[in-house]
Amino acid sequence: MRKVLPYVVSGLVFLVALALVQPEPTFPMIVAARNLPAGHTIVDGDLAIEEVPERLLPADAITSMDEAIGKMLAVDRERGDSIRGANLGEPVKLQPDERAIAVHVTDSAGMAGLIRPGDTVGVVASLRVDDVSGTTGTFTKATIEPVRVLYISPDFQALDPDYEPQVDEITGLQRTETREQEGTVMLAVSTDTLAILYDFKGSDSPNVERTVNALELLAALDSSSDAVLSLYLVPEGAVDFSTSGLYLPDLVVTPGPTPTTTPTPQGYQPTPDIIEEPTATPSEG
Repeated sequence: MRKVLPYVVSGLVFLVALALVQPEPTFPMIVAARNLPAGHTIVDGDLAIEEVPERLLPADAITSMDEAIGKMLAVDRERGDSIRGANLGEPVKLQPDERAIAVHVTDSAGMAGLIRPGDTVGVVASLRVDDVSGTTGTFTKATIEPVRVLYISPDFQALDPDYEPQVDEITGLQRTETREQEGTVMLAVSTDTLAILYDFKGSDSPNVERTVNALELLAALDSSSDAVLSLYLVPEGAVDFSTSGLYLPDLVVTPGPTPTTTPTPQGYQPTPDIIEEPTATPSEG
């Protein structure tokens, strides 16, 4: 047994070393063979195939030229850039009175991959604030509506329900589709000033209005460590609405204090009624 053990150990070491030196499995990825502008319809000669490790393959990477030829590019692609599913489609153009701005959102705040370029959304801002009483809480207010979605970072887009896992013919490994839990969404907002209304019709306080620029507001909220942005879908023909905003601590309601007896060393002693003594009057004499 002792004579065999060294050979067993050597064999295990050899297998581990062999696994370490073997090349990492690769998958084909379609890239641009030359500079391609947005709005260009892809034809033969526009594309090339590049082998990349699976860990570098984007979730929506196109792996067959047939998937891209005849499709229109929604964004510019330079030579060597990957051609991804998010890059295909009608280019979304800005109107003269619009500007594009990118904001960072998490999975739940970004509709969990539901939104797509061309959708109309609204923006809710949640801010961490300290009130005059020293209470710290979250204040949430619907701020901007409507704005158009221009672009979503590809790894943050919704998964394709018709996606079929692909198997590498050489390695036999299956590549599944994944998506990131946070990403960047580019929005088209108006350059006109925006009125944010605080509607206090449910109380005796007068309404308050703040006039801001949407670009400046989104940039300030996106860069603040105390603010989180959430997006919500806006339907076609949506009815306008206004709110007063929500301060989370105001939702905490507790019962008022109830009187309780205070024990004494001898137990509870009711307070005796105080009887006033009659005031003596001077006698006549």
